[in-house]
Amino acid sequence: MELKKKIRSSSNINGILLILFDLIVMCGLQLLIDPVTSLFAAESDANYESLYTLIAFVLQYFVGVGVPLLIFYSTSKGKELSKKQPLFVKPEMPWKWVIKFLFISFAFVYIVTLVFNFIMNMIQIISGVDFSAVDFSADDNAFSRIVNVIAMMFLAPFFEELLFRGTFVRNSSRYGTWHVIIATGILFGLWHMNYEQTFATTAFGMVGAFLYIKTRSILPSMLFHFCFNTIGTIQSFFVNADIKEKAKAGDVLSIMKDDPQTYILMSLMGLVIIGLMVTGIVIFANEVSKHPESFKLDKAPEDSGELSEAKKTGVYFSAPATIIITAALIVLTVMRGAGFMV
Repeated sequence: MELKKKIRSSSNINGILLILFDLIVMCGLQLLIDPVTSLFAAESDANYESLYTLIAFVLQYFVGVGVPLLIFYSTSKGKELSKKQPLFVKPEMPWKWVIKFLFISFAFVYIVTLVFNFIMNMIQIISGVDFSAVDFSADDNAFSRIVNVIAMMFLAPFFEELLFRGTFVRNSSRYGTWHVIIATGILFGLWHMNYEQTFATTAFGMVGAFLYIKTRSILPSMLFHFCFNTIGTIQSFFVNADIKEKAKAGDVLSIMKDDPQTYILMSLMGLVIIGLMVTGIVIFANEVSKHPESFKLDKAPEDSGELSEAKKTGVYFSAPATIIITAALIVLTVMRGAGFMV
């Protein structure tokens, strides 16, 4: 019973921080983005949309993520956690192990992405309903591309890792391992509120949590996040909404005819991703057969061992704050997919 209380307490803290983030971003910062952007450019300005996006990301990460983190780490529990488990330290596993598992992580996330995209495409074809997804493609100008680089390659890996792996995983991993990986992974996936990303980011969140728990350092998961987002950023430079729709419809010939340069770039990026997947699968097979201990996680110091990791997952999601935020994120994801939210 004592362990259940501890797990539920850590889950409540994580849930409250997520609720606070959503309240700040959705109920507060949304009202500030237009006025702040207007201070620097008129709506008729060609760069207005890109500037709007940059300011939105800056406010979201520095204020939306920063404020909950400052509040948490100003408490006695937050201070104790920082003292016991520093984040920016040398990984406990050798860097050779880290590099190998980065390739395995790429393979895992990309395979989940491919499988999920196939399933969702089949559902849309059978139902005749098109789901709405967030468009991350950059406009065809230098400023828009710079904004994507700043937001996706630097702000997202740093602040999202601090919030999820550096705080949520670190806060809960004292009471277990795999349940934390599963629970925080699911929350990370839902947190993006974009049906196209949900399963991929859930897999991503699980990988990041595994890397943190195994190495006791935020550096490996942050490095993986940076590398993964770098590939996505490069893709955003040439895969606009029109190209994406044509590719989704299987109209590759049209892309080859109308925009051969984009087709070549898409093909090259596809080869890079396939190369990462194949390399990761080969390394995974080798590790499983020769070094299965690489995947084992030690029990957390405070884990009494009375509950299985499966039961701990249930306890984690039984915390009131976590129930509220999980339900809210599911509803918002469905609403955005149905086109009721931008």
